Amino acid sequence: MSALWLLVLPVAGLLWHVVAEAISSLPDCNDDFGFY
Repeated sequence: MSALWLLVLPVAGLLWHVVAEAISSLPDCNDDFGFY
């Protein structure tokens, strides 16, 4: 089970980074999201 988490966590972190970059590229959405 621990081996599965070692694969899931980096993928989830990468997806979150991609989503954050996509949101930051949209100037209209920057004011709506407080985490950026």
